[in-house]
Amino acid sequence: MPDPVHVDLMQRFLDATSTNQLDAFDELMTDDYEAEGRPGRGPESQKAHFGAEADGLSDKRAELVWLISEDDAFAAHYRLTGRHTGTFMGVPASGAEVSLGSFGFFWVRDGKLCRHAGTSNLLPALVAMGVTPPGFPAQR
Repeated sequence: MPDPVHVDLMQRFLDATSTNQLDAFDELMTDDYEAEGRPGRGPESQKAHFGAEADGLSDKRAELVWLISEDDAFAAHYRLTGRHTGTFMGVPASGAEVSLGSFGFFWVRDGKLCRHAGTSNLLPALVAMGVTPPGFPAQR
């Protein structure tokens, strides 16, 4: 059974991300929050990361697919969908509906997120936006 605190933290994180209410990160993350593979620490670095792509997708929706808890950590599968109406991941607007499925491991300290390591499956979104590797069949 997932820890309800972990489910609440993750849902609030997804809600903040999908509605561009990034100031909520101040309440959700510790001052030394670390996201593996991203520069900087703390909520401000994450606001910069998510803010840089905020205008690329409109009509965003975030879904928590599943979450498994143990002690001060949890693993989650979550998905962000939206319409590609602005520059996203460096790709100009295509108007396509995109979906980014992600898997992450999160650690919690003092009721806040303190660390994240994970990955996102970007290929379906890139294909939907019309960006594919050479020789890869376009699937629009």
